[in-house]
Amino acid sequence: MKKINRRKALQQISLGIASLYVTACASPYKKNPLSPMDEKNSSYDLSEVWKKISPIQRSRPEPAPPVYTGDQPAGPHAILWDKEKFLKEKNLSLPKNLEKARLVVIGGGLSGLTTAYLLRHHKPIILEQASALGGNAKGESWRGIDYSIGAAYFMQPEKDSGIDKILKEIGIDKIARVKGDEDPVVLNSKRVSNFWSGVTAPESKAQFEKIAKHFADVSNEKNGWTFPDYPTDDLKLLKKIQPLDRISFKKHLEKVAGGKLHPHIVTNLEHYCWSSYGAGFDEISAAAGLNFYAAEFGGEALMVTPGGNSAVTEALGKKLYEQDPSHIRTQSLVFDVKVKNNKTEIYYLNTQGEIKGIEADYAVMSCPKFVVKRILNGIEPARLAAINKLKYNAYLVANVCINKHIPEDFYDLFLLNDGTCDSSNLMKAAMDQKATDVIHACFAKPVADKSVLTLYRALPFAAGRPILYAENSYEQFRKEFEEQITNQVLPLFNLKNENVEELRISRWGHPLPVASPGLISEGHVKQLRKPFKDRIFFAEQDNWSLPALETAIGEALLMAEKIDAKLKA
Repeated sequence: MKKINRRKALQQISLGIASLYVTACASPYKKNPLSPMDEKNSSYDLSEVWKKISPIQRSRPEPAPPVYTGDQPAGPHAILWDKEKFLKEKNLSLPKNLEKARLVVIGGGLSGLTTAYLLRHHKPIILEQASALGGNAKGESWRGIDYSIGAAYFMQPEKDSGIDKILKEIGIDKIARVKGDEDPVVLNSKRVSNFWSGVTAPESKAQFEKIAKHFADVSNEKNGWTFPDYPTDDLKLLKKIQPLDRISFKKHLEKVAGGKLHPHIVTNLEHYCWSSYGAGFDEISAAAGLNFYAAEFGGEALMVTPGGNSAVTEALGKKLYEQDPSHIRTQSLVFDVKVKNNKTEIYYLNTQGEIKGIEADYAVMSCPKFVVKRILNGIEPARLAAINKLKYNAYLVANVCINKHIPEDFYDLFLLNDGTCDSSNLMKAAMDQKATDVIHACFAKPVADKSVLTLYRALPFAAGRPILYAENSYEQFRKEFEEQITNQVLPLFNLKNENVEELRISRWGHPLPVASPGLISEGHVKQLRKPFKDRIFFAEQDNWSLPALETAIGEALLMAEKIDAKLKA
């Protein structure tokens, strides 16, 4: 069987849905006078409305206020964590007259926007609780430089695959830059190239090369290895993936190496797993670990766009907005979903604090599963049990605005410090390490006289979220970022503090679902993905707990095919 892996991006999925490509902290729920969710008004400047809800916010003042961007949890938490109390206190009740629609998509992140785009001929209504689209794939801008505040890159898709078709239709291929070479790491304050050749530990060169060869074998499906390519509906492939799903990534590589891994390998992969999965090297499955890491040894390359993956959500959102602005409704918090009389009823709080309802033929829930369990009425015990198996960890992203050009001779530098990491105490190790990697935000679109560096800092432990939500967390983490930038990051580029114009920090309380061992092999993924009463579908990266553009778009492709068939029946 021909391998279709994360790099080659769902070739087979696209074959079944060709028709989808040829058819055309204060409460966030206050009235927005330019909101397209309100009654249509011909005096609105729709281009200005789009600027407000675009995934890339380009209107932050300079200097930006010293507050977090990213998650704004106060409004959703106050409502979803005790719906009955909220409705009672506000004297609100569900409306009797419901708007009619064929399809409603709940969630305006990458999965939701892709699903809506694929099914745009059915004129779906998109309900997004945040003030802007994009979900975790958002961006901002500084002096003309778009940078990511969340998801950053994706793998180059195979020509004519499902993802390739979508990206070309929305113009991403015209702005993306391909990165094929292995990035250096930073060890003992020095850049080191060709890490997997064993250059950092010549005495253990054989182990480095053995692990690197294993990654290449898995990626190219040699020596009996099957690439763990998912999301997928291929039962035979899932059966082959299960042994890798049952064991942790770390234990799997220890078996491959025949013993204890060199500290440099452990540190590199530990930091990679914190940054990419929000979890420890021994906390994610080998299937998930190989899905990401082995793909980069398969001869394909990364795709990088200005603004990271927010460029993709912006392009998708703009296409949908141009089709019908009234069908994109931000600041619309869905709090109740039910199937009744073979229809789906969706209730949400709009920008004016009013409850609105929609009766739809079908709905797609592209929101995280911890939200699903709070808003879906009649949820089955098996699905609820599967949702309760999921863990989500927190994340910080800092963008450092620099008044000098930094050469684009790297994309992502992993900071290995002295090459050791005591992961027996994951919380302490992560808090001591702080940011794990530095991304060159101008890699895709160089600028002659300035640069932005993006620092990723995961909190890969259960206590991370309450730490981020604590009252003084911004001041605490800003100070830690400033210290690391001064002492560790700026010297790498011969820069000084006076070269830093601004530091902008984004907070994400639960963006990364943890790809724990057993989620696939124990049947939890199957429960998470199955339709609810044949009326509600689920398209989100946490269907598989694999945080990647390929997962989000892959699930949208798989679910859109099924929904389209039902809507056409």
